[in-house]
Amino acid sequence: MILKYSGHYEHTLDNVLNPNSLGYLIDAVSGKAFGQELYPTIFKKAAAYAFFIIKDHIFYDGNKRTGIEAAFIFLLNNGKKIKEKIRTEEVVNLGLDIENGNMLLDDIADWLEENSTRLRKPF
Repeated sequence: MILKYSGHYEHTLDNVLNPNSLGYLIDAVSGKAFGQELYPTIFKKAAAYAFFIIKDHIFYDGNKRTGIEAAFIFLLNNGKKIKEKIRTEEVVNLGLDIENGNMLLDDIADWLEENSTRLRKPF
C-alpha cells in the first residue's frame, strides 16, 4: 500500500511495527476457542483483518489502507466483492471510523456484508 499510495516505509522488518500483533492476526482469523470459530463468517474474518491491522498499528504507516485492502482481498478470495457504487470517500470514512473506535468488529462485518455482492463467474 505504501508503494502504491505513498507514505513512510520503514525498512526494519519490512515495515512491520508490531510483529506479535501480525502473528496474532494470522492465527486468530482461522482460530477456534472451545470448539467454536472466533470469526465464523467470511465477513467477520474480513472485518478482523481490517480491525486488527488498523487498531493494532501493525505497520509503521499505511495501516488504514492496508487493513481495508486486506479485508477486500479476503472477500475477493472468498467469492465476494465490494459493490461498485461504493465511493472512495465511504471507504476512507470506514478506515477512519475503525481507527477512531466508532466501529467495532461486528459493525465492520455488517458494513462489509451490506456493501458486498457475490462475484459473477465468467462463462
